[in-house]
Amino acid sequence: MRWIVCILAALAVAQADWDGTNIPNPTTTNFRECRMTGVSNICDPDGMVSDQARVQLDSELKQFESRTRNESGETFCEKRGVTAGLAIVRNVRGRTVEAQQQMANDMLARWALDNQCRKAIAMVLSTDDQRLTVAREENVPVTGAEFTQIIDRQIPLFQKLQFVPALNNVLRDSRAKAYEKNRLPAVIRVYHRNATVVGVTTYEPEPARWHFIDYLWPLLLLLLLLSLLLCGLAYFFKRRQASKSRAPVVHKDVRVVTTRTHETPVVVTEVKRTPLVSTYAVDETHRPINAQNDNTHWTTR
Repeated sequence: MRWIVCILAALAVAQADWDGTNIPNPTTTNFRECRMTGVSNICDPDGMVSDQARVQLDSELKQFESRTRNESGETFCEKRGVTAGLAIVRNVRGRTVEAQQQMANDMLARWALDNQCRKAIAMVLSTDDQRLTVAREENVPVTGAEFTQIIDRQIPLFQKLQFVPALNNVLRDSRAKAYEKNRLPAVIRVYHRNATVVGVTTYEPEPARWHFIDYLWPLLLLLLLLSLLLCGLAYFFKRRQASKSRAPVVHKDVRVVTTRTHETPVVVTEVKRTPLVSTYAVDETHRPINAQNDNTHWTTR
């Protein structure tokens, strides 16, 4: 009988050390290993809270997304709220701040809470160490510093081992802060912070700098439109000038008649300009001159 007790105790100790590789995923069919009756957002493999408290926390986690939605957003991801996941364990393997932070980061990757919009948080509570760690993805509107402030306010409850009220307060305050912030922040990376209850600290990225490549295509499009406009104007004026040059020309006949004393044929030259081409046609005719018009000279234009 003693051997059985020792084996069970050893198994219990072995199961108490968790990390990001062996923690069950309650969002899949492994929810039973998390002591849940269906797919959920909470995993309590060591049974650190009661069944009733576990169900109540799971309900808060599932409503986190709907209560943090940004209805003023334009796209699907801007409107989408924050998805939250929680793991409650007795111990984290290694029992260090870094190990617990790594476990939270691994949960974000393995649980796939929000692969599309990247607006998810993963929380790890180690009851023996009285430490809560939060890892967040880049599009979560609540910053790491704000999570730290929210968690620090619940330190007295964690120290008294009142984990369920403390977690409810953290979820409530985080949800209110996410709902309050209507705009999405820039990409923020996650780091840890040393404290009795460990939150998350972050660094804000540098503001975006101006790059010429961002305006290259609009500039090229503008130049193309201007070129097309200039070509159109040039073609219009060319056609207009051509239409003027093709206008009908008034014919002018120049006749020079020189009479002589005797009635002989006289050459009459008619010069005409054709209306469409710049050529001249010369017609010569022989006409008799009446002797009565002797010694006359006349010209018509």
